[in-house]
Amino acid sequence: MTDGVAVMNFAKCIEFFNTYDVFFAIGMFVLLVLFAVVNLIADRYRRQNRRFNAAVSDMLAHPNASFAGAEKLPEEYRRQWRAFLGGSAEKPSDVFEFVPLKRRLVSIIPFVCSALCAVLFVVAFALDTLRTSYLLVSLLYVSVAVHAFVLIRHANIAKTLRAKRLFAKFVALLNRRADLPERKTPIDESVREINRIAKKSPDESALVRVADILRSMGLSEKRTVEQQRKINNAVNGLLQSFTVRTAKA
Repeated sequence: MTDGVAVMNFAKCIEFFNTYDVFFAIGMFVLLVLFAVVNLIADRYRRQNRRFNAAVSDMLAHPNASFAGAEKLPEEYRRQWRAFLGGSAEKPSDVFEFVPLKRRLVSIIPFVCSALCAVLFVVAFALDTLRTSYLLVSLLYVSVAVHAFVLIRHANIAKTLRAKRLFAKFVALLNRRADLPERKTPIDESVREINRIAKKSPDESALVRVADILRSMGLSEKRTVEQQRKINNAVNGLLQSFTVRTAKA
């Protein structure tokens, strides 16, 4: 009895499908096109590109200043910037490398619904082989779906290449900062003073003195990459000297 009811319900579903097959076909292709358009427009690199564009604009506006927008970069590139400042690489390009983002499809539900409609056309054709139009519609759907996925793949490759070009422009500008001629500035004098203090087995009063020096430099002052690196190295050397003195005490 239960099997008979199930068969009757299935037959009614197929009859309903056959009655409104045109609407199912239209909906199937509309959902597929919607899925393709959304994935062609979506760009996982959009936010990253905006940040790089802002950094490039800032560097072009201040050609003789150090890059001061590291906090606005994605975390992967902030780590690379910190590694450059704390390392011995001569240029940022020796440290920086492009980090590709994982590709993934969005708006999967419209595609799943359209694929289910295509399956219904195949099932309806299997039950009534005289409806050859159903088979043709299914084959056309498969062809369109394949082309849609190929277009999405090529679009994702193009988006990655565009992001790489913007990243390369950003790193090239950072390299120019590293190539700026070194000029003696008050910052250099302050760094020299910190290094002098570090060589004299610094105590807590020396740390207070260095804190005053750092405070006098100002946090908002524009610096070159090399100047920032010298400050970091000087402070690190001071802390190491203080640690050694404390350990001996």
